Amino acid sequence: MRFTHICTYVIAVALMASNAAADGKASIEDELAGHIKALKQACSAKDTDAITDAMTALSIRYDDIVDDKLKEKVRAAIGRVCRFKDRDVQHMAIDTFARMGDPAACKYLLPFIKQSNAKKEPPLFDPAMRAIETLKPDAAVPKLLALTKKSKNLGVASRAMEVLGAYRSASNKAKSKILDSIIGTVRKETPGVKGRERPLGTHTGARARTRWEALAGPMVKTANSLTGQEISSASDWFRFYSDNKRKPEVLFQDV
Repeated sequence: MRFTHICTYVIAVALMASNAAADGKASIEDELAGHIKALKQACSAKDTDAITDAMTALSIRYDDIVDDKLKEKVRAAIGRVCRFKDRDVQHMAIDTFARMGDPAACKYLLPFIKQSNAKKEPPLFDPAMRAIETLKPDAAVPKLLALTKKSKNLGVASRAMEVLGAYRSASNKAKSKILDSIIGTVRKETPGVKGRERPLGTHTGARARTRWEALAGPMVKTANSLTGQEISSASDWFRFYSDNKRKPEVLFQDV
């Protein structure tokens, strides 16, 4: 029933836009202003169905917008929904940003991956990470790298490592920074390395072994994704990167 309701609303929106254009009475700016107003009213009334309808209408028309300022107005309107005190509604806003496909929405997504407690996964971490993986915003990279290094929740750290693998279309310089960070992070958790062979800052003990087990696999997968290599283990990646990090023609295959 809910799907039918959304479809009905969207069809009505399309018909209104078509009729308005034919009559010369409204522009896309007028139409979007109406949806933004409806979204604000729906939030004030805490009407989740109306919120969903308005966000759907805005997302459908987003690709037709050529004015960057108008695009930001739409993003800001949906961004306000991200602050709504209802996780289901927040989830819908996150998914709407993912469907819109604009990396500029990143600033509204980053609060959902921020850990107030380094041991706990934030409530809407998964949908926010899926959206970031889809949008691949540059602004998210430092936050993702920080999670791989500092999070005490291994699920959070490993998921951040995996999402970084989506940046294979980034510049070689940007990918090199990611590689340098994730390889350095995992190398410090290498078990059984002692004495002079141990890199500066290497962690030891049960915590290090646990982090190694959680992060080594995702690191290999992400490093292969970023470079086009097919290296099978973390230790092989350490050697390969050490030998070739200043040789982009060797490090990066066709990706």
